[in-house]
Amino acid sequence: MLYYNTEMFQRDVEILAQKVGGDRGYKAVYGVPRGGVPVALKLAQITGLPLIDALPSEVDKFILVVDDIMDSGRTRMKYRDYNFACLHVKPHTPCRTGIVYYVAVVDEWISYWWEGAIDQVPITIEDNIVRVLELIGENPRRLGLLETPSRVAKMYGEFFCGYHPDQMPKITTFENGVDGLHYSEMLRDEGYFFSFCEHHMLPFFGQYYYGYIPDAKVIGASKIGRVVDYYAGRLQVAERLVNDIVSCIDAACQPLGQVLVMNARHLCKEMRGLRKWNSPFEAIAVRGYFAENRNGCKDEFMARIK
Repeated sequence: MLYYNTEMFQRDVEILAQKVGGDRGYKAVYGVPRGGVPVALKLAQITGLPLIDALPSEVDKFILVVDDIMDSGRTRMKYRDYNFACLHVKPHTPCRTGIVYYVAVVDEWISYWWEGAIDQVPITIEDNIVRVLELIGENPRRLGLLETPSRVAKMYGEFFCGYHPDQMPKITTFENGVDGLHYSEMLRDEGYFFSFCEHHMLPFFGQYYYGYIPDAKVIGASKIGRVVDYYAGRLQVAERLVNDIVSCIDAACQPLGQVLVMNARHLCKEMRGLRKWNSPFEAIAVRGYFAENRNGCKDEFMARIK
């Protein structure tokens, strides 16, 4: 995270003023509400241009619209008929139409001093949930929502364990053929899982079916489900999730073959868009003997889970 202080601000607005200045003929500066206002105020002071608090009813090409950052590009599109100036641009910003003046392309999260960051304290999940509530038209200060931001932050901590290496389960393995253990046949596990779609941040959930044929090592039975939960604890797509899981187990015990079937309901498909209720989507990963269907092992596995 970049903590953007007043010294950085002064320096960058002076650079921006140089880019905007000259014989371009601007007659006023307008700051986009909230983030753009401090920038516009300082830019107006440096350039001598008047600061206006509202745009005219008709587009005036000689009014410069100012913001702090171009991120998603939505603000730029809202003011697409005007020339635009900002301090920072994100590299993924899709919209740079028209004339856009900016100081730097910045890939990291920026905490601007005017956003209330005190003593370089990072913006929290709670802060951003408050913003989301405001943007959808809610009042985050009403009684029923007062504790919602902290509840959501706590919930995210539970859901998204897969981003924290310290929560990666320790995968216990045992030597195959030792202490009476020797499995030449298939071993199976199944259970439920919950994850979040990375496209809409809506849940997808269902049942997994896992099978493997061990070689030198067998894995502790409870560890399979823990690996599933760890990799499901990220923003995911089903196709990546199945391969994350089998790759992790492959690194731990190098089985002769693996198969994983994950059958899930995706709320991004059921609640929005297509709106096909209770229409599971299935993702399958196969490795080694199962990919070859050696001795019909894949056929046997698939028959067992029907």
